[in-house]
Amino acid sequence: ARRRRLVARDLNAAIRAVSGHEGSIAKMAVAYSRAGPLRSNCYEFARRLTRGEKPVDAAIAAGVPLELSTAIALESPALEQPKDEQLEVKQPDSRGGVGSDWADWYQRDSWSMPVYAQLIYLMVVAIATCLVLNFISIMIMPTLAKMFEEFGLSLPMPWLSQGNLGAWVAGAVLLLLLGVALTIGIASLPAFGRSWLPSMPARARRKAETLYGIADAVDTGWPIGRGLAMAHAISLRPAERRQLESAMRAIEQGSQPLAALRQSGLITADQEAWFTDTSGWRTADRLRQIADRNVRDSDLRLRWFLALFFPAVVVFLGAVVFACGLAFFVVLLELVSGLS
Repeated sequence: ARRRRLVARDLNAAIRAVSGHEGSIAKMAVAYSRAGPLRSNCYEFARRLTRGEKPVDAAIAAGVPLELSTAIALESPALEQPKDEQLEVKQPDSRGGVGSDWADWYQRDSWSMPVYAQLIYLMVVAIATCLVLNFISIMIMPTLAKMFEEFGLSLPMPWLSQGNLGAWVAGAVLLLLLGVALTIGIASLPAFGRSWLPSMPARARRKAETLYGIADAVDTGWPIGRGLAMAHAISLRPAERRQLESAMRAIEQGSQPLAALRQSGLITADQEAWFTDTSGWRTADRLRQIADRNVRDSDLRLRWFLALFFPAVVVFLGAVVFACGLAFFVVLLELVSGLS
């Protein structure tokens, strides 16, 4: 899945780069159809392009994961953004909710361990701990218990000889991981968008892609409603389509576009206040700022949560190993004392 997301991001960037050159999109689709996780989608995309279909319609039919910015670039010619002599706006270097400022901050913080690497490390440590405990309880403790029985001694720490000791530890770690997954999943729901609880950065980035696309639509001269309709047409995720349908329905019922974005959960009530006395390209700039801020805040919340959870699990596993090791040496000392 991670590779598919990276390839989709590269494909969208390549399509945006050649969107103004006739015939280049089909060549790009053919190139991506030769290998990679999107090769079948790109093959169908290229086939439909050669038949004369519009690029956006062909991509939707082929299941190509288009970003909203890419779809707008295919539908409209590139327009230069108006510039204000009093205020210079720094445009982001990349799409998908990650602007240049955020990218620079992320590079400065690149020494830290990625989230997935922390989880993999915890799983490896937990599995190793369970294997060691099972080896002690299954291979060593029965022999010691037999020796205690032969010499007429009572076995201390009888719980060490239970063969499911490692399974209990594995179950405790799995329950902790399940609790973390449920916490992050619940916090990622729109109702908890401003909570201090950690949320999924991937969801924040998907929402940022939509906000970036709407900003591009505003720059192009489209109304926000048309941008939402385009986002709904190209979306491949049912939850995202429902969110966009909610915003479109609110606009149809007479709500202001920004109020519709708030009602659907794309922006918060506090963020809606950013658009006071703004219009045109300033609105687009505010949308990009909100997208960057959402991604940054989501990542930071998850990092501080894992900064507490990761050492807690390591300390828990270390305490279990220490207790089992101490109990094992107590058994050995009892055996030596009983024989002496």
